[in-house]
Amino acid sequence: MEKPGMGNGRRNHGGGLLVMRLINTNPHNYTCVFFAALLPLAAFFAVAQEGPGPDVFVRSSPDIPLAGSQWTLSLFIRHDVPEEVTVFAPPFTGSLFLDQVLKGPRLVNPATGQALAEKTAGGKEPDESGSAGSGFERWTVMEYRFMLNSPGTVSLDPFAVVTPLGRTETAPLAVNVQKASTAAEFTRLRMVWDNVPASLKSGESAVFVLRVNSPDVPLPEAAFFMPSIPQGVVLEQDRLSPDEQTAGLALRLKLIPLVASSFVLPPRQLSRGSVVFEIPALRIPVSPAPPRAEHSPLAETAPPAENGAAEPPESFPAFDVLAESQPALLKKHRDKCEAVYHTARNLWERGYTADALALLRQNERDYSAGTIFIPLRREAERRLGLERTKDETAKKFPPGGKAAQSAVARETVVRRIPDTAGEEAARLKEGQPLRIAPGGAHKAWVRITSHDSSGVSGWVPEEKIILY
Repeated sequence: MEKPGMGNGRRNHGGGLLVMRLINTNPHNYTCVFFAALLPLAAFFAVAQEGPGPDVFVRSSPDIPLAGSQWTLSLFIRHDVPEEVTVFAPPFTGSLFLDQVLKGPRLVNPATGQALAEKTAGGKEPDESGSAGSGFERWTVMEYRFMLNSPGTVSLDPFAVVTPLGRTETAPLAVNVQKASTAAEFTRLRMVWDNVPASLKSGESAVFVLRVNSPDVPLPEAAFFMPSIPQGVVLEQDRLSPDEQTAGLALRLKLIPLVASSFVLPPRQLSRGSVVFEIPALRIPVSPAPPRAEHSPLAETAPPAENGAAEPPESFPAFDVLAESQPALLKKHRDKCEAVYHTARNLWERGYTADALALLRQNERDYSAGTIFIPLRREAERRLGLERTKDETAKKFPPGGKAAQSAVARETVVRRIPDTAGEEAARLKEGQPLRIAPGGAHKAWVRITSHDSSGVSGWVPEEKIILY
């Protein structure tokens, strides 16, 4: 790598050029410019000069994007805490259709350009046990996945990356999108969201649908349209009747936001054969649920739980359980703890006890001070008759594989085969924590193992679990 003042740092590897500029904000105010070839995803990424801001490596896949296909632009950021990384993206216009944005940890070897743990969806973390070999560091990756609608040159303004170390800005990018040699004629269908509430409070539920105004076009199965589930919500797919699908109904979703943060689904573009389904973005503002007194007189006269949820067998544990656990930690993170506590209690009191436990376990696993929720979660489980359950640990990638998914069960029967006629192996209580191995799915069934000392395993209907 050339140092500042030693030329323009040009490298020509025989491919299309990707330009990356690092703005160094030190008192000398110098600028480093690098040119790197767009090579296949696993082969190469441009190396950045260190400075006050974070190192940012840029990588493109594929190296020769084609119209009508997906193209991924990845920003590798030399900072090991994804939550402390903010990326300000330029507007995406013209023939670029933003399909998905993912952020997560990644093991990177700066010397070789090799990156492990390619999956970043859902916040899964790579394995840091050292099995990846020496030279690997924990970085953050931002992936922007686009659908390329037409051939031609696509221009992108700079991305700005901000971390506690400072700010780094990339140079403008120009991508030459090629025309596919066997380009087929596509039918584009614009879809719409219906019955969307104007706003929600945390813990409230809403049911809305995705439909297409062309009932003469056969629709894929509803799971084809299922979006990635953002953190901090319960999002479940409801079954559709054949008549509803014939009428153009593609997907029905039930949403329960668990935190006071807007529920957002990005725009997507999905292809099935020669039909392209264009799904617009969705945003529902979520405000905090009004706090209740610990011993509210309304609790004794509360109306029945909504949507068929069962009444909780006991009241939710008092906030004192958190306060007695780790008082020093609680003092530092009180705002977060109060928000999680009130949302979980709201779910519990409305009969969604399993959802409340899923929220507590999610924060126990993902929050930096998550251990503070362990006594509260254990006491809530005890009140449901759940004993000897295991605590949560930080999510990690197994070497060369996928991590098991975490879930909480609704009360259901475990069967030895994925069929209602299968032999009953066990019964799961409401709120039972589970683990789902990668690939453990069969149509509408998933293979589970209980996350406790019993080690119960078998098949349960997919609608009987809550992923977190």
